[in-house]
Amino acid sequence: MPTQPDPVTLNGSYGEGGGALLRTAVAMSALTQMPLTVHSVRGGLRKPGLTSEDMTFIDALGDCTRAEVAGAGLGSEEFVFRPKSLPRALIGSYDVKAHEKGKVPGNAQILLTGMIPILARASGYSEVSVMAETHNEKTIGFDAFERVTLPAMRRFGLYAFPRLVTSGFGFGANGEVAVEVEPSALNSVEWAERGRMLRMGAAVSTGDVGEKVGEAAEACLDEIGKSKGLEIECDVVTLSSKTKGATVTVWAEFERGFGSGTAALGKDGTIEEVATLAFHRFAEWYETDCTVDAFLVDQLLLVGVQAEGRTVLTTPVVTPRLMTMAWVVRQFMPIHITVLGREGDSGTVTIER
Repeated sequence: MPTQPDPVTLNGSYGEGGGALLRTAVAMSALTQMPLTVHSVRGGLRKPGLTSEDMTFIDALGDCTRAEVAGAGLGSEEFVFRPKSLPRALIGSYDVKAHEKGKVPGNAQILLTGMIPILARASGYSEVSVMAETHNEKTIGFDAFERVTLPAMRRFGLYAFPRLVTSGFGFGANGEVAVEVEPSALNSVEWAERGRMLRMGAAVSTGDVGEKVGEAAEACLDEIGKSKGLEIECDVVTLSSKTKGATVTVWAEFERGFGSGTAALGKDGTIEEVATLAFHRFAEWYETDCTVDAFLVDQLLLVGVQAEGRTVLTTPVVTPRLMTMAWVVRQFMPIHITVLGREGDSGTVTIER
């Protein structure tokens, strides 16, 4: 009988001590087939323990690898994940609200971004949907996911195709995003320099706030673009939504790099202020010479560690989240992940298998 590998035991309060550590650990366990135990789950946060978002991620990758899962309940601070098969094609829907009643926070794109690099290693096509927030402040919105995250993954040879089934604006909203993921052979990318810009645009998504809101955002972005000498091609979409909301995402694609910035309309403020903030967040990356923004570098890590060869990415901010995710990966495989740069400063990430 084959020898069962020793489990990897992780302290969930290490580094950023939150959801990124947990999702990276479960994804790496699924990828390497190494059993996983996590204690002190989300121990670095004010409220420790598994959330509904975490449970949804564990459910999906558990189904993908026929895993045995023990101790994983809402609020649990320790659990075990034992994969029993290599990643296989997954067809199904996962609802963050399945684990908890009421207004449940959870982001569809965050969950899918962690699942897709694992599903790409399956031997067949996967069709997965996640029901959770789709457009919200300071999370991965659908527009950035569609225009930046997945096109960047495609440069590695990973092919995933998204569809917004229903929109969910705001905290605890109930939208749905579906993706089809092809079996993919991944190649490395060397993005030390951007090269020339290929395209730049903005996506304005609104739900139940009236057409004039989208038009005002487009006019504001046009004015900002002219003041900066930039031509921002704006795509305004009015979505059917049970909750009111609007988001603005500004993005750009280079020969070797992608980046974006997003802001959402809250109870106070105007759409012009939202558009200005989205551009400001975009500019925090765009006005540097870095190849990916500080959120995208995290989203590409699980892709880069599977790609043959040498991957190089540069980011305007080395975050505790990035350092924590790199640390987790190293617990599962002998791989060289070098992050040159101090936390809070710009840095270069090099991955060599």
